Formats: sequence, C-alpha cells, structure tokens
Amino acid sequence: SAHVFSEGLDLYLLTLPIQFRLPFIREVWLLMGICDSSKETFKRILSKGPGSSLAVVVGGAAEALKSSPGKIDLTLNARKGFVRQALLHSASLVPVIAFGETDVYGVLQNQFFKKVQVRLQKWFGFAMPLFHGRGIFNYNFGLIPHRRPITVVLGRAIEVPTNDSEGNPIAAKGERWLVESDEGRAIVAKIHAQYVEELRQLYDENKEKFYSHCNATLSVT
Repeated sequence: SAHVFSEGLDLYLLTLPIQFRLPFIREVWLLMGICDSSKETFKRILSKGPGSSLAVVVGGAAEALKSSPGKIDLTLNARKGFVRQALLHSASLVPVIAFGETDVYGVLQNQFFKKVQVRLQKWFGFAMPLFHGRGIFNYNFGLIPHRRPITVVLGRAIEVPTNDSEGNPIAAKGERWLVESDEGRAIVAKIHAQYVEELRQLYDENKEKFYSHCNATLSVT
C-alpha cells in the first residue's frame, strides 16, 4: 500500500490528479491508498497535525521523460509549489534520494518520440516514457523490472519558518502573499535553495556506498 502508518508516521504517496481520470487506473490508485497532488490534498492531510506526511515526486512527468540508467537527473529548479505548501502548513521538508531507481528500466531514446512525449506532457500534464525491462524467461526485453537494488536514503528534515519578519503567521497570509510579495518570494527561494543543497549533500554523502558503479554527478535542472 502507498499509505503507510509506522511509528507515528502517517504517510501518503501523491500522484498527478489526471491519473484519477483514467478508467481502472483510478481504482488501482485508490486501492493502494494513493492520493492526487492537488492543493486540497495537501491541506486535508497536513492539517491533521504532526505525523501526517506526504511523499511527492516533485519532478513529475518532466523528470520521468529524462530518466536514464546510471543517472539521477532531477527536475526541480522551477518546482516551488511544494515549498509554498510546506510553509502554509508549517510542515518540514525531508529530501529523499532513491539510488538505483532509474536502473530497473531502460528508456528508449528517440528524437521523434521525445517530441511527441513532450507535447503530450504539455497538453495532459504527463506522458509515459517508452521503457523496457526484462521478460519472464529472458533478461533482454519485457515489462518486468530488472533485478537491481534500489536504496532509498532520507536526508535531514528542513524546518520552515512559521512567521514573517513582523511576526505574523505565514499560514494566515496565504499562498498569494508567498507568490506576489517580495518577502514571500524570498522565503520560498531560500527554503527551495536549502532543499536543493541538502539533496546534493545527501547524494555526495551516499553515492560511494550505494551507487559506486555510477560516475555521474547529480543533475538538477
């Protein structure tokens, strides 16, 4: 199940809202406890108080299209909505890296299909990469993931400020203040930069232990 309750942590995995508009797929996600990544979901779950947590793949479809074995290429620089939601609900941000996640499937690299996928991603919010794994009786081609380890490493929690420079609660000011005011944008930018830096440190501290076969550096775009 994608809804995990362990040692006081009530964790929900989020995915794109459009996934819940697809017949059958919607029922699968609901049975697994997956929620849509709308602002309403953030508010509903995080308002429950301490222990209520969300797992978000910030890069989404754009990051999936860049997936390639032996690389960790994150789409993050322009993704700041998750930071604003954390500020609005006084929720800590915990950077997470999954070493080996991109190794379990190969991705077909083709310029024509790449253009089609990018266009679909712009139109519908997501696009399926052309991936391949292994088969039941062969190791070269199929839809089953390759037998390769995935190691998930959690970083240090990043505490977010709860008040502005005048001592007023950020939650009371709302998302519009975070988007439009100079101070609000500065707070978001600072927390976002800290999150990216923590991710880089997390990668550097653990790559030799869990990803020694890969010489590539962490890419954040």
